[in-house]
Amino acid sequence: MTSERDAFDEMVRMKYERTSAIDLHFHAEVGRLIRTFAYVEDAVGTIAARLLKCDRDRIAVLWSSIPTFRAKLIITERLAYTFLDDDSLPAVIELLDEAKRLSNKRNVLAHSTGRVSQDAAPHLIDRRTFKGDGGLGYEWLEISDEEIIGWRTAMSDLQERLLSCSLGLGSHVHADPKARRAPDIA
Repeated sequence: MTSERDAFDEMVRMKYERTSAIDLHFHAEVGRLIRTFAYVEDAVGTIAARLLKCDRDRIAVLWSSIPTFRAKLIITERLAYTFLDDDSLPAVIELLDEAKRLSNKRNVLAHSTGRVSQDAAPHLIDRRTFKGDGGLGYEWLEISDEEIIGWRTAMSDLQERLLSCSLGLGSHVHADPKARRAPDIA
């Protein structure tokens, strides 16, 4: 007589044996992409730290308290618009916009189900969406291994550019908000 634990272990073993090398490759690439995006999120934190003129430990406390990347982007963008000089602002906003676009790619892979293709065809990702009427809809996206690797490469490149940008921000971040530095004169 087998125990529940033995039955569970057998089920896991059988599932693993049915998992193909292609499945494992796909999931490994998705995992690499998600891990790479974690570094992008951290690099956005570095920009926020520069804008707040605080050290990495303080931003780590703040970053750990903000539940979503979207909220972190909004805060960082608002800090940039408020405290960064006009010459440096466009470059920072462009990097944050790219982080937002790439976070959408990451979210599709991290939060969707789908089918891993066992041949050269693209993988099918089942993305749940809410249409104009507010009701649930489904959208099948075709994604190739090359696209996943391309997104991961773009994320890695973005992380480097965010960190490089953060190093040059020091003298461009003001202590006073823009509204107090340059009042509107009619």
